[in-house]
Amino acid sequence: MTDQPVIADWLPHTPPMRMLTAIIQCTETHIQCRSQIAPDNPLLSQALFPCSGGIELFSQASGILFAQRNAAQSPSAFHRRPGAVVQVKSFELGDVEIPVGAHLMIESRYTGGTQDAAMFEGKVIFEQHRVFKG
Repeated sequence: MTDQPVIADWLPHTPPMRMLTAIIQCTETHIQCRSQIAPDNPLLSQALFPCSGGIELFSQASGILFAQRNAAQSPSAFHRRPGAVVQVKSFELGDVEIPVGAHLMIESRYTGGTQDAAMFEGKVIFEQHRVFKG
């Protein structure tokens, strides 16, 4: 995976729910993305992005990595799916106020699975504070 994927090509979300704004790095097992919290973000509460929103950011990054892995493993047979079901089994949330305009870093790492289902772990960081870990 040498070319960086384009977010809109790999997620079924449209703005404002497509919250990732850039892919920093994407390899076969790891993705690092950035998000800037938009003023029309539907998860905002009193002009703040909740730490629980980290679950969605992590899920979007993992979804791109999942799709990229599948495309790389069988490019001729690959057809984009409209999305993936995500189950977060265990996670921790931080306690930090995240204002509109904030930049967050999202990381997801593939830990195992198949082309039909996979497991990931990762984190969301805002100004060196952990927002989400799962």
